[in-house]
Amino acid sequence: MKKIIYWIVGVVAVLVVTLFFLLKTYGPYYNLYVMKPSTQEYVKIALIQMENLGLYAKGDKWERAKTEAYKATTDAKTYDETHDALEKALKVAGGKHSFLQTPSEQSNVEKNVAYPTSKMYGQTLVLNLPGFIGSEKEAKRYAMKLNDALENHDYTHVVVNLQDNDGGDMGPMIAGLSKIIPDGTLMSWIDRDGNHFDATLKDGKVTGGGTSVQIKAGKKDLSTPVDVLISHKTASSGEITALAFKGRPHTQYIGEDSATYTTANTTITLFDKTDMNITNYKIKDRTGVYYENDPVHPDIESKHALETALQ
Repeated sequence: MKKIIYWIVGVVAVLVVTLFFLLKTYGPYYNLYVMKPSTQEYVKIALIQMENLGLYAKGDKWERAKTEAYKATTDAKTYDETHDALEKALKVAGGKHSFLQTPSEQSNVEKNVAYPTSKMYGQTLVLNLPGFIGSEKEAKRYAMKLNDALENHDYTHVVVNLQDNDGGDMGPMIAGLSKIIPDGTLMSWIDRDGNHFDATLKDGKVTGGGTSVQIKAGKKDLSTPVDVLISHKTASSGEITALAFKGRPHTQYIGEDSATYTTANTTITLFDKTDMNITNYKIKDRTGVYYENDPVHPDIESKHALETALQ
């Protein structure tokens, strides 16, 4: 009996040690930590994540950036002291759309949640979409503001104003507009190996991109003319929302070239809750056009896009 007990204790001990080793070694890449990483381990974890995901994290340029990051953080005593070097490497791994965001920076962004507004100009419904980052509850409210405006107004023309939309979460933006956007594949994400993954819209819900809020939109309206307004300030998810209208009939783009952040990011949270937003996909729109931090072009150029649309 004692031999069986010793054997069971031994097996359990081996399992515990093995589990501890696996969690310590691989857990950080899934945001699981069994102990606080050293500053150098923190840097290593971040750089490995960049290498695994970054759209441009390969080749000589990346190898130099990685070496420079390790060298610059050798004597760092705190995680904060590594952030400048990591962000520099991040810009190489993912390009200009990639960035670090500390907890304090995240808090400042989330405190300033803005919601869409709407206004009728004769028979034209103008929808103003600001950038959005917020909770799931706030995302639902954002989407409902748009859907309610589309459901409750009698219009013959819609203007989707993205001129001041600097990005954030594409999910509620597109879901809120789902009444006037065709269901099906919105666009495809393409990684550095050429693999394709689709973002789709069905029954008022976006899958494969952003927060998947569910909107109960009424009957689809794909016949009403829609003008999509863009500017140099239209960025990231603002640009992606504009691309969601590509291929829709009776639709045109008015304004100026967009800000050229037409790629997709994945967010990795590091041990100190700093978010590492790394670009890992370029985009193909519904019509087959590829974007890799390229602008969305207007069909009609105008520095006064709203006035042009209302005319």
